[in-house]
Amino acid sequence: MTDFKPLAIALAVLLAVAVLGTGMGGAMMGPGVMGPGMMWGYGLPASGTAAIGWSWGLGMAVGWLAMLAFWGAFIVGIALLIRWIISSYQASGPPPGEADPLAILRRRYASGEIDEPTYQRMKDELRASIR
Repeated sequence: MTDFKPLAIALAVLLAVAVLGTGMGGAMMGPGVMGPGMMWGYGLPASGTAAIGWSWGLGMAVGWLAMLAFWGAFIVGIALLIRWIISSYQASGPPPGEADPLAILRRRYASGEIDEPTYQRMKDELRASIR
């Protein structure tokens, strides 16, 4: 099965950025959840700090990106979970203990664990016990 560790780490980092990066209105909203007023930073005089309105828009953009990252990580995580569940229930051959004895004997002979006379003797014994 494929190793999902790097993907899981990337998903955890994206989730942490989504949750911690824009908590309760973003870092640029000012005091409170929505700042001191609903139209905070609107209509400032030219001598005022013009970056307040720009930073509010940047905070909204970061919030949208964090939301997209969160839902993307969530959907990919669900897909990986379903894939893992399906792959864990698929049969990849006979269960341990129920393998064909002749197939095991052939594999041992092919790998060099036993020699030809031993292979022939064991094969004849297995065939006799099957009858």
